[in-house]
Amino acid sequence: MRHPMPTTGRRTAHGGRTRRRHSAPRGVAMLLVIVSLMMATILTTSYVASRDNSAAIGANVASAASARWVADSGLAFGIAVLQTESPWRTSHVSGRLVTDLHLADGEVDIDLLDMKTGMPPGINTEYVRMTATGTINGVDQTAVAECHVPTTTQDQMDLDLSEFAVFASLGMSMDGTTTVARWPMSPLTGLGRRVQVGTQATLASSLTLSDDAASVDTTVFHGPGVSALLVTVAKGQVPEMVGFLDHVPMPLAPASGVSDPPVISTAPVLIQSGGSIQTTTTTRWKSVALSNSATRTLRGSITAITDEDLSIASGAKLIIDGNVKLVVFGDTVIDGGSIELKNGAKLNMHVRGRTLSALDIKDGYIGELRANTMRDATGTAPYMDPQRIQIFSMPGALIPPVWTMRSNSVVKASLYAPNLLNMAISDTSALYGRVAAPSVHLGGLASVFYDSALDTRAGYTAPDGAMWDNTQHLKTEVKLVTSLDPSSLQPIADSLQSIVLATGKKFLPAGGGSTGPGSLAPTDPTPRTVPVDTRYITFGSALDSWE
Repeated sequence: MRHPMPTTGRRTAHGGRTRRRHSAPRGVAMLLVIVSLMMATILTTSYVASRDNSAAIGANVASAASARWVADSGLAFGIAVLQTESPWRTSHVSGRLVTDLHLADGEVDIDLLDMKTGMPPGINTEYVRMTATGTINGVDQTAVAECHVPTTTQDQMDLDLSEFAVFASLGMSMDGTTTVARWPMSPLTGLGRRVQVGTQATLASSLTLSDDAASVDTTVFHGPGVSALLVTVAKGQVPEMVGFLDHVPMPLAPASGVSDPPVISTAPVLIQSGGSIQTTTTTRWKSVALSNSATRTLRGSITAITDEDLSIASGAKLIIDGNVKLVVFGDTVIDGGSIELKNGAKLNMHVRGRTLSALDIKDGYIGELRANTMRDATGTAPYMDPQRIQIFSMPGALIPPVWTMRSNSVVKASLYAPNLLNMAISDTSALYGRVAAPSVHLGGLASVFYDSALDTRAGYTAPDGAMWDNTQHLKTEVKLVTSLDPSSLQPIADSLQSIVLATGKKFLPAGGGSTGPGSLAPTDPTPRTVPVDTRYITFGSALDSWE
């Protein structure tokens, strides 16, 4: 019997037809199953592989957190040491104060660095960068702080106005694109302290910033009775203002210690054109003229005196190799020349002047020894402690003198000149350090870059400074100071039983000094008598040790 032919579909309850369902070949289905199994296997294996070190990572994260607390605790321990009168400045080993100190379940190392020198601390270290490195299970964390630690707990007072980038007793003017700011290369610039400007002026517009002139992050300190418009600024924000109940005095510079020249000098004249010559003994000349790339070296602890003018021109150099005092009774002219200091050398320069231009630096340089003739007036010049070069004005000039820096001159020094008519810095010149004078003018693209290391934090602007009494008035001895000469400062130290600082010198009170903490019982904690100003910087970790 013949079977009926298959239909193309089947009838539904509604009389319609459904489309035939074609099944995939059995081999293709099997292949899809195998591919799915392979993908599942790969994903599972990848997941498991990705988790095989998760326990180690978790352990290292826990260790890192613990190491951070160990480092922080080590930092607190180190700061506590600085607060005591222990000899930490000399008891370290190449800057390492503590090695493998056991804290909690880890160890900590504590390292110290003198922020001014970049070397391990010495007996005069005050600014310290402390790094505590905590270690747990091979994972390191570091904690860093910068600390100011005074060298003594006895009262100190700094009377030479070195906390001011500019101290202008009569006033200051800035025009063009001039700048007063921190010296970026100074080791203490990172502390971010404000730039301080001081004045005795009271009249409106005594401090004027015209055009695009700017004094960056500045606080102006002034005495009583000032105009509300003491400072006028053409552009930008007016500096912060802080008033004292007394005017800050501006004493005379320390005396040179050299006798005045006779009316007609009989000393020899020094003229050197080219060549290289050394002077190794104290010498007095009628005048000095160096030119044509001449090099004259003053070597040793000597004094060099010119009864009349000093001229350094045409690429000539005056090299300072030792602790030198240079006294110029006439004018000092540096025109395309330089005064350069060898490592470790210091220069105290006293200038009187016999004409209006007592000190004229044109296209010149005063600073550390250079390998070339480059001068950087942009603020990024290599650092040199400006206290190594101190330039003082001398009283007795027949004409009120003017000091000038012009034509891309660079000077790295502390300028203290209370006898001037004006201190003028112009063109693209830059002073790295500080200046104190009756009147200061900056023009063109000139700049003053202040070195924060000059602020001993014992000056007039120091909170609760030792020179202020309980009523916030200056103590009488300070108010009446007339000179920074030792003969004037030592009596102040003796009278107030305070250490007096000025021009890099320290005057100790007669019979004074710290008495120490006294006797202690064995169970008493070590007294923390030293005030430590601390700025916490950062925490860090050695990420490459996590896996």
